[in-house]
Amino acid sequence: RGRMSIMENHTTSPGEWMSLHRSAILIVDDDPGVRDVVARCLQREHYRVLVADGIVEARKQLAQEDVIIALVDITLANGECGLDLLEEVHRSRPDVDVIMMTANSDVTSAVDALQKGAYDYLCKPFPFQVLAAAVKRAVDRNRFAERAQLLDQIDAQRAASEEHLQQFLMSLASVIDAKSRFTSQHSRRVSGLSRL
Repeated sequence: RGRMSIMENHTTSPGEWMSLHRSAILIVDDDPGVRDVVARCLQREHYRVLVADGIVEARKQLAQEDVIIALVDITLANGECGLDLLEEVHRSRPDVDVIMMTANSDVTSAVDALQKGAYDYLCKPFPFQVLAAAVKRAVDRNRFAERAQLLDQIDAQRAASEEHLQQFLMSLASVIDAKSRFTSQHSRRVSGLSRL
């Protein structure tokens, strides 16, 4: 309880998390103990969590679920390497932020992971507040990207609406002008004089 409560000050509120279009965090680790602890920690903070013990299961989860963040161990069972999954996700799902986890604190592996597209890199055992901060940064980045995309869509709709309104007003002016041969083109002349 004491360790988990540390995260409460560093994560998003449930409402903020649920506002994201994609809402799952995928944990890929061959150690069931690590998967369980990390999953419970994130679930307490209202994240929807998926787990996989290797690359094959991770691929299934990525194909079937809306995943926003993947926490991937570098060294997996049966000779699998999390860096291979990282490269695959980076190519096929660039919208998913991958945070690498490892018990190896070698700087070279960290640099290699970051060069291959990892969003962040955590050395095991990591304090829960470090995990929480890394996940929060990724969530905030995704929330910002989605809001920016939404604003772009709103701007495009507003521009389209303004164009439709202008076309409607021009049509209305043409109908009014066509009413009588004496008022023909009157609206256009008034408009031109107003601009002058």
